[in-house]
Amino acid sequence: MRVLLVDDNPFFRTALKRCLEFEPDVEVAGEAENGQIAVERVRELSPDAVLMDLNMPVMNGIEATRLIHDRWPEIQVIGCSSTTAAEDLQLLLQAGAVGCISKTARLEQILETLRACADISLSHTPALY
Repeated sequence: MRVLLVDDNPFFRTALKRCLEFEPDVEVAGEAENGQIAVERVRELSPDAVLMDLNMPVMNGIEATRLIHDRWPEIQVIGCSSTTAAEDLQLLLQAGAVGCISKTARLEQILETLRACADISLSHTPALY
């Protein structure tokens, strides 16, 4: 699975990328620091999944998710945020995300979510993780 990492925190992106590099079934296709660049990178890289932060400058994750889902519905967007506000998570799912995970989750949970969201791409049923 080719994954695009989208987060305005370069430390978080780098740390997650380094962790994911050890997974034989996950390839980090690229990175983006805001939603606008994420949309551009999706167009350029055609990842299978996007791990998307919600709160970023320039374009937030909800708007970027909406654009990606509208243009490339086959790409699975998974929210990754420190927010636990149910309203934000609901907006993300309404924008087309297939799931969401907390930034405080363990790596095993992030991997499980990535793999589960890849599996549910066949059913197109949104889920929270």
